[in-house]
Amino acid sequence: MKKPILLALLLLSSCVPTSKTPPVSSEEALSEVRLQQQFAAQERMKQLERLYRVGSPILAANAPLCGEKVWPYHGMMLESLKSVPDVYKDAMQIFYGVENQLTAAYIVKGSPADGKIFTGDQILKANGIAIPSGSKGLREFYEAIWEQGRDVTLPLTLTVERGRNKKQEDVTLYPTPACASMLVYERDDEVNAYANGFKIIFTTGMMRVASDDHMLAGVLAHELAHNARLHIESQQVNQLIGQIAGLIVEAGTGMNFSDLLADLGSEAFSQDFETEADYVGLYMLARTNKYDLGKAIEMQRRFAAEYPESIHLAGTTHPSTAKRFLSLKKTVAEIKEKQANGLPLVPAQKPPIF
Repeated sequence: MKKPILLALLLLSSCVPTSKTPPVSSEEALSEVRLQQQFAAQERMKQLERLYRVGSPILAANAPLCGEKVWPYHGMMLESLKSVPDVYKDAMQIFYGVENQLTAAYIVKGSPADGKIFTGDQILKANGIAIPSGSKGLREFYEAIWEQGRDVTLPLTLTVERGRNKKQEDVTLYPTPACASMLVYERDDEVNAYANGFKIIFTTGMMRVASDDHMLAGVLAHELAHNARLHIESQQVNQLIGQIAGLIVEAGTGMNFSDLLADLGSEAFSQDFETEADYVGLYMLARTNKYDLGKAIEMQRRFAAEYPESIHLAGTTHPSTAKRFLSLKKTVAEIKEKQANGLPLVPAQKPPIF
């Protein structure tokens, strides 16, 4: 038994590399690790800054279309180390000053916070309410400054700790109304962006494919329209109705239909929701007076090139890419006609059903 093992080890030892490579010490490797962590953190911040730079004008321009989902806009991207993925923690602390206390990681130019709050400022209080450290900080910050029905233009006084001397200062901001949707970057190669009611999430893959800011803005406005038009809430209600119907059928037949009908309920009208989000989203984009609608809708063709299997007429949960592009093109023409005639940029509504 030992002879075959010894023979195998002898054969393996004869298949080793023979080139003499330069040695790398642990100290050198650790230095490179830190440098690569810095590059990774900078890339993450680059994507987040792009999201905020492109998305902030859309959120701020469309408060009138977002119903009750409106909150005060300040132009700050806030983070704590608890909210940062582990792989970025060290670099975010070293290079962006992010601590466990809620920290300003990026300030949008031209926003209410521009020139008043600075990267690395730690938020200790909001309107006199202490902001806890850790994962609760961001949630309690928003609870301190906003609730539905409250005047979102009220001044916001922040107590911040800044600089190496950790000097505390009170800073007063004068916010403007904006759609209440947080912008989130998710490291995932899948080409995807989605809304969940109060967040808009972009993957690495989507940021890569939507390389043009006008395209990215079009996708973001589409997802914002989902939140503004309560599509997520409607899908949840449809899912619940399907589940209840399944339980009724199950009670009468003894067969399990609740999961099936719940899934069917959640997908009911999904193409209609997507079509409405396309339509309303373009109006939201036009209201910024900042982005080129023609370039924005080219995202549909870009997406079709990325996923050629989506090029058909039937569609799935989303309409056909061909039909979507043509519908978007007609919406652009509709918007331009309203602009030419000085009409308000408000999406057309179906007549009420009595």
